[in-house]
Amino acid sequence: MSLNEKIYYLKGLIEGLNIDANSKEGKIYNAIIDVLEDAALSIEDLDDEVALLNQVVDEIDEDLGSVEEELMDDYDEEYYDVECPECGEEITLDEDLALDGEVICPSCGAHFEFEIDDECDDEECECHHNEEE
Repeated sequence: MSLNEKIYYLKGLIEGLNIDANSKEGKIYNAIIDVLEDAALSIEDLDDEVALLNQVVDEIDEDLGSVEEELMDDYDEEYYDVECPECGEEITLDEDLALDGEVICPSCGAHFEFEIDDECDDEECECHHNEEE
């Protein structure tokens, strides 16, 4: 039995007592029923709001899961550091850009080519291969 159904049941019991609505007891019973009906409406509204909030939270959770997956994919990417031969600026490139073998320096605008050696472990090498962990 729902809350509204219980309130209507109580209202019926009170009406069955044949108490005059203008008597002290009648006024009290009617006031109690009015408060219960208002409370039931408020609870119903809150239930609707909670259901809507649950739906929004589920959507946010799904979106956050997508963002986490994307970040983890980026986190697993390899990055390479190359040094601009003109200004000496160190430039970090993702694997796709590094495989192109050429870049324009964001500091000085110089265009230069380079080769990435995946086997290179030499810290002094121009291709400083860095896998982000």
